[in-house]
Amino acid sequence: MHKSQELAKIALGKKGFKTFKTKSKPKINSKSENRKKIKNKIKSKTTIAMQKTYNIKDIPTNIKVAIETTIHPEYPQFYINDKNIFLKYPHIERDDGGDNFKICLTEDNKKRLFPSVEALIENQVAALEKYIDDINSDKFPPDEIYKEFDSYWKSINGVILYENEMFEQSTKYKEISLLVQKREFSKQYFVKNNNGKISEYLNSHPLDSTETKGVFLNFDNYFPEKIPYDHKELAEVIVGNNLEEEVRNYRTQIKGEFVVIFSFMLPTGERHFAALTIYGTAINKTLYSILFGSNMQSKEIKGIDASSISRERIYSRGGDEVSKKTSLLHKKIAIVGCGSVGAPLAQKLFKSGVTSISLIDKSRLKIDNIGRHYLGLESVGVNKATALADKLKQQYHDNNIIGYQGQAEEYLNILKSMDLIILALGSDGTEVQEKIIIDVINKINPPVITCWLEAKAVAGHALLFDKRVADSYRDGNEFNLLDIYDAISVVDKEYAKSLVKEDVGCNATYMPYSYINSDIHVNHFAIMIIKHLQGTNTKTTMSSYGDLKDIPEEYLRIEKENSFSIKKDAVIKEV
Repeated sequence: MHKSQELAKIALGKKGFKTFKTKSKPKINSKSENRKKIKNKIKSKTTIAMQKTYNIKDIPTNIKVAIETTIHPEYPQFYINDKNIFLKYPHIERDDGGDNFKICLTEDNKKRLFPSVEALIENQVAALEKYIDDINSDKFPPDEIYKEFDSYWKSINGVILYENEMFEQSTKYKEISLLVQKREFSKQYFVKNNNGKISEYLNSHPLDSTETKGVFLNFDNYFPEKIPYDHKELAEVIVGNNLEEEVRNYRTQIKGEFVVIFSFMLPTGERHFAALTIYGTAINKTLYSILFGSNMQSKEIKGIDASSISRERIYSRGGDEVSKKTSLLHKKIAIVGCGSVGAPLAQKLFKSGVTSISLIDKSRLKIDNIGRHYLGLESVGVNKATALADKLKQQYHDNNIIGYQGQAEEYLNILKSMDLIILALGSDGTEVQEKIIIDVINKINPPVITCWLEAKAVAGHALLFDKRVADSYRDGNEFNLLDIYDAISVVDKEYAKSLVKEDVGCNATYMPYSYINSDIHVNHFAIMIIKHLQGTNTKTTMSSYGDLKDIPEEYLRIEKENSFSIKKDAVIKEV
């Protein structure tokens, strides 16, 4: 036993805790752990387990404490096994579905390093006793428990994934189908939607899925102050919402797994969703007989997490209001060129709420590309546009991402239907870009943003061609894309050419630069594009600068004072 373990045990003993178990084998988190790893884990980690009796509402209640210790002890974890206290007071969570319920005294982000074991024990026992005093003094308001509802409810590993739009408040009862995807330690249950997006998403995913049945029940009108613990208490909620007849009429025999999703109103007025799983018995029964049958009433509810995957939630929780706003605009964009700029740009825009993307590229991914490309070895030999579309579609179901293999000229009709065209062809695809931009000037195409990187990715540039620019060039100004490139570049043209590397093969050349350097500029391109899609008045020219030390000063066309500035005016003409 480590010295820290002895000190922890002594400190707990001084607080009145008594040992009932001195050592336990740790949980093994992976089936793949070999015997040697398990033995080492057992040797390196032991658990000090003690208990003490406290009076909670005049009822003697055992509080257990466990400290997993290596060289330094972890925060002590306190447990209680009274289910009535578990569902009545806040800050008590299920612990892996066992009989013990975990008392959460300190949030992970508030844990700190204590100068000694004794100080840690002193602090945590004091926190426990204050928590018990707060219960005995009725300091917790009745609705406090609902702020942590999901922590209490979950009893099995898994999550129900649904879209809010499936269950409107006017929907009282609904039969549903779910696709179940089994992971290593948990399951994901996808509620099937009417547009087929969920099925399409799972078909593109490498893991297999099976189908199961379930129902949705609307508990918005009535939900008790005490969270239901068993079938009897759940049946009472069903009766309280006048749903007994609907449940009785569900005559399908339940075989294996069955899911119940329900909604209820939090004290804050917010509508919340939760779920539970029911398993058929050896003698197949109906949902009504399982929930209302006298021999099933005491059966504990097996709660499971329920999380919305609606577009609004995904892009507000996983991003911010900007991403949420973008996702709700339903803008359609096309990205021509899916190389080391176009591919990460597509990924960033997709994560920023742009879910309708057409990708166009004629080339296949090569081994030489993957050092600075978003795609990896798994996509070598595959067309960049289709491979990128497949990779993005696996990340989120609600999308309309399509990869087109070929030249941009083959898809001009598709480009015309977009809200924005993005050209990520570099400074070499001038002819194609000029054709597409001239069609903007002639009011054929939607706005275009063309973006590219300079030598060694020391600078990145994006040009917006919209109505302002189009009107200018229709007034007689000559349009030449190469002239604009020359005007805005910060690296001497001839020096930049000298940096180009040749590779084995016909016309096989490339400009070396790192993924990190290029990513700096792609982030700026993405910001400019999002602002434009949201209707923000966007400048027609955007330039960003990376590490200029890679270029000798005599070949830089910028001045370094307090900031960088281009010597020559490089703003494209606008009205």
